[in-house]
Amino acid sequence: MPLPVDIQFSGIGNPFSNISKMPPYITKSIRPIFNGGFERSEIQYTFNGQLTGLTFATLKNKVDQLFSNFSNGFYPSITIDTEYSECCQLDSISIEGSNYVGIVPYTVQVTCHDKTNGLGAKVKNVSREISYQETEDKQLQISHRISVDGIRTTNSNDALSNARAFVNNLTGRLSDFGPYWNGATFTTPTLLNQKETINPLDANISVEENYVVDTGNGNNPVLRYTMNISSGVEDGNVNLTIDGNVIGGKTYGFSALKSQLASITTSNLPYGLSFADFSVNGENYDYNANVNTLSFSQNYTNDQRIQDGISKTYSIDISTDFIEQINKIDYKGDVKPNTNLTFATDLIFATAKNIFSSSVKNGLTKVNDLLTQTTFLNNIIDKPKLHLISNSLTIDQNNAVLSSNESYDDTNNRYGSLVNLDYTIKITPGLTQYSFSPVLDGNGQHVIEDLNYKKRHVLGINGSALIDVSVTPIATFNSSLIVDFANYLRNAYFSAASDLILTKSNVSVNKENASCSFDIEFSSETSQYN
Repeated sequence: MPLPVDIQFSGIGNPFSNISKMPPYITKSIRPIFNGGFERSEIQYTFNGQLTGLTFATLKNKVDQLFSNFSNGFYPSITIDTEYSECCQLDSISIEGSNYVGIVPYTVQVTCHDKTNGLGAKVKNVSREISYQETEDKQLQISHRISVDGIRTTNSNDALSNARAFVNNLTGRLSDFGPYWNGATFTTPTLLNQKETINPLDANISVEENYVVDTGNGNNPVLRYTMNISSGVEDGNVNLTIDGNVIGGKTYGFSALKSQLASITTSNLPYGLSFADFSVNGENYDYNANVNTLSFSQNYTNDQRIQDGISKTYSIDISTDFIEQINKIDYKGDVKPNTNLTFATDLIFATAKNIFSSSVKNGLTKVNDLLTQTTFLNNIIDKPKLHLISNSLTIDQNNAVLSSNESYDDTNNRYGSLVNLDYTIKITPGLTQYSFSPVLDGNGQHVIEDLNYKKRHVLGINGSALIDVSVTPIATFNSSLIVDFANYLRNAYFSAASDLILTKSNVSVNKENASCSFDIEFSSETSQYN
């Protein structure tokens, strides 16, 4: 005998037909959902009924059957008589106590959703918020938050997929709602970061996006820079420094960051200065790929020492020791070929090597020009008497700087290309050797015996010297020159000796500062020496 009310759950039929002769009492509630307008309707069905049986085992079997009938938890549709609802989910099943024997009350709650709601998506509990905050330097910091619960629409659990499809349709869409209080408009703000939270149990996905945008230029990477102008009272040179960065975030590529540098304007320089009067004195760029930010520092000056895009500086230090009557000169020069740092090509790629090579060639000619500056030293000191102690050329590829360094002195204490000699002579004479031994029962008397031989005479020479690289280049310097110097001293002290032996020869050369140190010993049995 059919039940008076026809209840059909798609996929399982009537879940109450095999547990009760009477249909449950059905209540229906409709809740309209508004989210900036009508979104959808939720229909909740409550089924209240009773399970009956003469034994406990019978009642327990019916309770188990009730739970088994609703184990699927999701039903594409429910038909009650002629009323049809779709996308239905089981909310709860409860078994209640009873004061009567053989009767067990039950309550089943099911909620049904519109498969296609006013949003055109299979979701519920939609939340979206956009917040704006303007900083002092006219940037807008934007936070965009979206949260939504997906609705299960098939026998497979696709609620999360429905939520994701809805969220993906709204991420990045900020042009719909601009900040009303300042009228700024933008279509491509700079995305800094994103945060996503997923709750698989409730089929909820929430996304937070953080953007930054220039209120005056909302469709480009954010450019911010400062200008500093300094004027030297002594030399009258004016230096202009521009420091800043370009933020690309996740929105803009490296080429867009470079292009934004053209937005830097220096048309309103103070003090009547014209940008045309300045020359490039250096550019430095630092690209951080992790945060997609290009930092830059551009230096300009009206210093006349900058020619053809190359700056040159030098310094000369002259010192005199009046006690030893020694003059020393240190000359240092720097050349910086700035043209290689023009940001026309990507410095982070291999083409930078070619740019630097050409700049070095240009810079080397300028180094030679600097070296000729030392000719005026003849007016200060007798330069032909100077000895070139060291010279070097250093190339700093990171900063594109070529540096020359020369040192001279007029020390008279020299031997060939060894100058500024500082050494010590130590002579240990060879004495006759004796032995002595106590006399047995001699009350302290000893016997002294001549061993009939002498120790060898020892001549020790140790010290240090600088190398005159104008006479002997440091690359070809050989320690044999020090041995020649030691032999010169040896002959001066042991001129009559014919049985000399070299017993120690320690020589070290430091090519970086063109210096050497030595520790040499000679020995001889000949007692005659000068």
